[in-house]
Amino acid sequence: MKKSVLLVLFLAVIVIWFAATVVAGVLIDREMEGFKRELAANEDIHVNLFEYERGVFNGTLHYDLEYRIREGHSLSDVMAELTGETEPRLSIKGSMGVKHGPYVGGGEGFAFAMTKSEYPLPEEIRQYLPQYPETLPVIEAVTTMGFGGRVVSRFTGADYAGSVKGPGIDPEKNISMVLQNWAGTLRFTSKLDHFDMAAHAGTLSVAFEEAGTSYEYGLKDIHLDMDSTRRTDLLWTGDARLIVGESELNGNGVHVRINDFVTHHSSRFREDVFDNSLIIATGSIHVDDIVIKGLKLYMSVNNVDVEAYETFVRILDRDLRDPQRYATVEEIEAGAEAVKRFFAAGPSISIDALNFHIVDENDVAGHLKLFYPPSSPVNIHSPESMLPHIDMAAGITASTKALKELTWIYAAFESKKQEARYGTPLSDEKIDELARKSHLQMMIAFYFMPFFRVSEEVVESRLEIRDGVVFANGQRVMNVRELMEKWL
Repeated sequence: MKKSVLLVLFLAVIVIWFAATVVAGVLIDREMEGFKRELAANEDIHVNLFEYERGVFNGTLHYDLEYRIREGHSLSDVMAELTGETEPRLSIKGSMGVKHGPYVGGGEGFAFAMTKSEYPLPEEIRQYLPQYPETLPVIEAVTTMGFGGRVVSRFTGADYAGSVKGPGIDPEKNISMVLQNWAGTLRFTSKLDHFDMAAHAGTLSVAFEEAGTSYEYGLKDIHLDMDSTRRTDLLWTGDARLIVGESELNGNGVHVRINDFVTHHSSRFREDVFDNSLIIATGSIHVDDIVIKGLKLYMSVNNVDVEAYETFVRILDRDLRDPQRYATVEEIEAGAEAVKRFFAAGPSISIDALNFHIVDENDVAGHLKLFYPPSSPVNIHSPESMLPHIDMAAGITASTKALKELTWIYAAFESKKQEARYGTPLSDEKIDELARKSHLQMMIAFYFMPFFRVSEEVVESRLEIRDGVVFANGQRVMNVRELMEKWL
């Protein structure tokens, strides 16, 4: 009796497992159709082939895609010059086997589907890397699809160390490149409306010759993290962070090194508007033996109207597609309405902080904010009439110790310029003398400069424009209309 029960249970498990695998295959087929629709809806991607051949336990995806790099893209000028095409394309084609869930093995456990794939280097790129092995895939990836439709792909890239040459590249430049130890993880939804990525590379360097001088630019310990969500057809928000442990530039007798470079861009969606912020920070910056201990920059653009932004993007996209085309009356009216919406939202742009670490942290610091109050009138036919309604706040502070150090840095640069021109640097005594004179001249200039306050410890200035009136260090100076009459 017990054996019969166990046999029935065993057969039931097999049937359920088989049924689950078949159902997984059917659902994967549907997901692939969804991927195909999303790819076809992207104007920059041409889908020649994207078909899923479904089996019982496995399937095969056949794909042939072209990514079009249109005018205005950050890579368009470079790729157009190299390929000779106004709209160069990158081709990605091949086939990959897909294992159906619910258990996919290979260390991935339970999942909807799993594939291990190798991607060849596109021929459009391969022709410029003569030392790249012909059969070596540029990326090897293990990709799984979870039961909620979320796709996770862990990838490893191929190293390259060799020359860069080919059509459009001057052979006299002797360009070479090194890319090593790069890999990462990419996650995205089946609707392609959200993705996040974490990638890293050990080394990326480029060397070349220009006018008989050798140059080399290198990055070490690179980390890139991104997280982005599609809010509308034209707007994505999220975060992107780039960290570079060490950046170096060598060439023409100058050695520049930047330690611990970090940049972080963030955008946030708030109903009808969105905000953007940018942070740039570094550790020490070295130019030969001259050192700045670090800098920090915080910028933000807030209260950007989404509808106005999308209109601007569409106008720019049309202009990039056909620069010779004239705008229609409807397009001009839509652009004018977008400008009104943009200012009616109360936009602001700020350099919240620009700080340098010269002697002490933040011993040279500045800030700037421009704000257009949403209740202010908007007249696109008379922009100058809008100027009195702009609010502004700006300030700069520098310690006298930092200013003295900056004049020494200036004198050291002058010594290097003389060495490059005549072969002999300034003596230490001449450098000190130039630094002292420069510091004295600068302090005298600050003392007589309008709107600056000078003390033994600090030089500072604070300017504000509010309610159409200009203030300097808290004191009223003039109204904006008087300023306009003087300068416009």
